[in-house]
Amino acid sequence: MFTFTNATGFVTYSPILDISESYYNASESSILWMANIWYVAYVVLSIPALFLFKWRLDVCLNIGTALNALGGWIRYAAGSNYTISLIGSLTISIA
Repeated sequence: MFTFTNATGFVTYSPILDISESYYNASESSILWMANIWYVAYVVLSIPALFLFKWRLDVCLNIGTALNALGGWIRYAAGSNYTISLIGSLTISIA
């Protein structure tokens, strides 16, 4: 379930690119960065995450779930502010 909610967090705007561009008043590449930031975070954080998983998997999953929810709430609260929504997407990608 966590993987599903995390995946929906980073591909939310890709299917509705035209609508997202007008809503956020941003370019196509800017909207696509809401999804691309997930891949960047994955490359940067995958090795450190392995060490944390060896430490306590249950704690890591709880932290990831909390970050996923926090990122969703940040994107919701951002409204049409692109920068705050990007921060929410970054929070989801860290989860």
